[in-house]
Amino acid sequence: MNAGSAMSEPYQDKNTASQDILKFSSRIDERKLFSVVGAFDVPQLSYDNTKGTFVNPGLLSKLIDSSNVQTNQKNDKRSVSGKKNQKTYSDIKYNGLITDSSAKIELFRQRYDIIRQRLQRNDTFLRETPSGNLWNGCMFIDSISSLKGREDQDFVIFGMLSQIEEGVYCIEDKEGRIKLDLSEMVLDEEDSTGIITMNSFILVEGHLNDEVFIVNSLSQPPPEKISESKSAFQGVDFFGGHSFNYDQVTLKAIEDLDDNGAIIFLSEVWLDRPEV
Repeated sequence: MNAGSAMSEPYQDKNTASQDILKFSSRIDERKLFSVVGAFDVPQLSYDNTKGTFVNPGLLSKLIDSSNVQTNQKNDKRSVSGKKNQKTYSDIKYNGLITDSSAKIELFRQRYDIIRQRLQRNDTFLRETPSGNLWNGCMFIDSISSLKGREDQDFVIFGMLSQIEEGVYCIEDKEGRIKLDLSEMVLDEEDSTGIITMNSFILVEGHLNDEVFIVNSLSQPPPEKISESKSAFQGVDFFGGHSFNYDQVTLKAIEDLDDNGAIIFLSEVWLDRPEV
């Protein structure tokens, strides 16, 4: 067997496989490969910190039910008073948008748990040692309340950035908060901190001094590959909609064959305007 024939067989196999996929894709209705899922039809999942997985939340339904009851009571009072019966929130299909203040608190608690569970399985930065978990060589604390009495050590805190008053920043988690001193923090041109806003969840590195956390650096939580997220939560449907009859390998092969395919995202498109 010469070198030419040795190299031609794998090439022929690959070419034959591509032709088979191309013939197969020509019989597929591409319109069935897409599914439009409305915002109110997406599964409303809640992360259960004790179980380590996503579940259907009971709190959200309770908040919706309580808001609907309060709205209906107000509407009943209006009708009794003899005022004109106008269109009420209960007549709107998606009246679940109206909740009380506890829904906002639960939103931040959920965001904290979801990001933290992702950090806890990060093999790039997080290391387990006999003394505890280390994040880039610094102790990664379990909660802000565990900082008390532990000065002269370098720590990494994960929490939400907030202001308790004008110009006084702090970081807080589900168990407490601590003031931040940003005077010693240095950002160089190569720093990839990104844009950090109020109420964003960040990683803060520094040490404790007189119940104030002296910040050396801060950063955003590192991203996670979609393959790792899928592996951690197998079988969880985050988006809803109908399931496709083709496996992921076949769909990926069909996508690679279409070099001209593109998905375009548009916003603020008013189809009733001639210029649009």
